[in-house]
Amino acid sequence: MSTEWETNSRERSTLFMLRWLVAATRLLGRRLTRWVLIPTVIYFICFASVARAASRSYLRRVLPQAPTLWNIAKHFHTFASCALDRVVLLGGKTGGIRVNMHYTPRARAIRTSGKGCLLLMAHVGSFEAIRAKGVLEFQLPLRIVMDREHGRMYTNILEKIRPELKDFVLDSSERGPGFVLKIKQALDDQKIVCIMADRPRVGEPQVTVDFLGDRANFPASPWIMAGVLNVPVLIGFVLYRNGGYEAYIED
Repeated sequence: MSTEWETNSRERSTLFMLRWLVAATRLLGRRLTRWVLIPTVIYFICFASVARAASRSYLRRVLPQAPTLWNIAKHFHTFASCALDRVVLLGGKTGGIRVNMHYTPRARAIRTSGKGCLLLMAHVGSFEAIRAKGVLEFQLPLRIVMDREHGRMYTNILEKIRPELKDFVLDSSERGPGFVLKIKQALDDQKIVCIMADRPRVGEPQVTVDFLGDRANFPASPWIMAGVLNVPVLIGFVLYRNGGYEAYIED
């Protein structure tokens, strides 16, 4: 399976439109602003043929029947809703969004041990649910590994909402030994380092496995790093369900 349509595509929204959506979310609230997303969904349905094909390919694997245009529209709308939720979550207004945390016993023990660990996550639902709840409410010692060059326009707007969140980011666009040393320092400082571990970068070591009825490539670097640094590894998934999020942290 390929997710290149998302990672390689240009940001379609203009800076003005992004700022307008942010303002609408903060002014009208989460529920009303979702209606604003409908024209965006219609646009992607009509003109984003690559994204539409990728959605259909995914839905064909997870639905019990062939996906309809309505299924694809709901898929796009859910994706856009999660994107808007990032504005709400990073704006500190997390009370309006339900986020339930679920830990396995060993995962909870690792989290409360006071030692550094890696938290490997995937682009499912919204990792901001953990980031916002953990950093802004629970004061968890999180450090988020993210490429600030990807989606720079959107990232810059979100960071203007909560400038202090920059301090919790380890910028993976730096790469090289210096970046690895920053991760090691964070782990030595007993931080929980969150890494998106479902998309390999160009030139990165990969492993190929069976996934959703096909062969898919996943990055090996996070696991290699965990072995070299000899730190515990947790797995995290944040699923969007019924207008809220269910976060699962497992060992």
